[in-house]
Amino acid sequence: MHKNLSLNEIINAVNAEVFSLEKIGKDLQGFMVENISTDTRESLENAIFIALKGEKFDAHNFLEDAVKQGNKALIISNRELAEKWSDKITVLLVENTTTALLNIAGLYRGKLNAEVISLTGSVGKTSTKDCIAQALGSSAEVYKTAKNLNNNFGVSYTLLDIPENTEFAIVEVGMDGKGQIEECAKAIKADLSLITNIGTSHIERLGSRKDILEAKAEILTATQDEAPLLVNAEDPYLLTLADKVKSERALIFLDTNGLSQGIRSVLAEDADLQIEANEESINELAEAAFESGKVLNNQAEKFGKNISGTRYKLKNLKIETGGSSFEIYKKSGGPSEDFKLLIDINVPTFGPQVTENILFAVAVADLYERNLEKVKETFAKGLNISSGRQEISKINNNNLLIDDSYNASPESLKTAFILVDKLLETSDYKESLAVIGGVNELGMYRKQLHSDIARALAKSNISKVYLIGPEAENMSEIIIKESPDKFVKVFTSNEQITEYLLQENINDSIILFKASRGFALDEVVNNVKNEIGA
Repeated sequence: MHKNLSLNEIINAVNAEVFSLEKIGKDLQGFMVENISTDTRESLENAIFIALKGEKFDAHNFLEDAVKQGNKALIISNRELAEKWSDKITVLLVENTTTALLNIAGLYRGKLNAEVISLTGSVGKTSTKDCIAQALGSSAEVYKTAKNLNNNFGVSYTLLDIPENTEFAIVEVGMDGKGQIEECAKAIKADLSLITNIGTSHIERLGSRKDILEAKAEILTATQDEAPLLVNAEDPYLLTLADKVKSERALIFLDTNGLSQGIRSVLAEDADLQIEANEESINELAEAAFESGKVLNNQAEKFGKNISGTRYKLKNLKIETGGSSFEIYKKSGGPSEDFKLLIDINVPTFGPQVTENILFAVAVADLYERNLEKVKETFAKGLNISSGRQEISKINNNNLLIDDSYNASPESLKTAFILVDKLLETSDYKESLAVIGGVNELGMYRKQLHSDIARALAKSNISKVYLIGPEAENMSEIIIKESPDKFVKVFTSNEQITEYLLQENINDSIILFKASRGFALDEVVNNVKNEIGA
């Protein structure tokens, strides 16, 4: 993390109480911090060390090592230790070192010329971030969050690692509860923000989808003035948010032409929503946003025009084993505008979620007036997305294995079922089967949402369903009742599933694996690949 921040700037940014300040020498006023260290094994020039504290670690136990490594100062949150070390090194005492790291990251971000794009959402954050980075990277210097390091630590490291020559930085933000995204947003100070959807991830901790919306909306609390917001227009919760903020910032609406609606989980609380996600309400809100956007002078100057109310729509989606193709249409704000073809995409990857990710990416690239032909070319070569998300491989006996075992939500499970059905329609595979585990962290909604998943499975063309998890029996009953022709079997362990699959004579089939990470279905995937042969 090579920085160029003065120690005085850092002291002010973290609101530190300073111990033994004179130890730094006569040049204190001009001392420049070049590196921020969080690892006592590092030896960095002109560095200060921050003693981070987590659930399973506390770097305050290794301050001696940090001093031996030559750090110029310590940032800690323990007064007793501050007094102990103050005769050997300058110590900055703060209330919380994690917050201090985030504040320093925000200080550095404020010195960057890069356009910083923040994104959050219940499903698809990481893949969307990867696609945006790839689209903008086709013609610009881009930096993005590594993997899915989207908590307070990850956001801090991302911001501090942005090279000075970066033109666009894409920062992914996650959360486990309210207040966390707001803390990150203050450091990010986004020039543009995205919310992919409001699903049911974290519903156990937050209590309702309305509460999830409030937590995700924190992404807007500390943006640059009038920073535009891109939302999934098929999410009624996001339309509700858009209606609330339409006079504060430019709004851009993304529409997958019904695909996202088919993925949503419907809950009883949805009946309280005042706005439905249909063509009429989306268009009305887009036109209202366009009218409100006329007074947003900063964003109009930046983007060359009033972009509020702009709509992007996905059409003519086709998914085959060789990849996906679709078209993206654009309609500028204003009642007199019509949708016009913006770009057609061919990508050697398939999946409904991928198309939504690319839709966001193309919209961002278009708003910043990047070369869309280069965007089209980069996607035609393939997607640079994180592993474990719908990894596709062919295995012996002409089977197609879809490894989507990285994680799961009710929404991502439905996405996977749509993918399998579309592939079955356009390929020569005889049948499809799915190994489905449970979804964790659903709290009081667990039975209701697993029942919803079961009904989606019953409606799908997946002919064989193998279930594991505490809701497996209930799901099995629903599937058999609504789709008697399906073969459904319940398992009690991954070993049992593996043994059964290896004994089956599976030929010319699409095989889907999907569950929350805690079910470790990747173990089953690896065993099947090793035994059947990748």
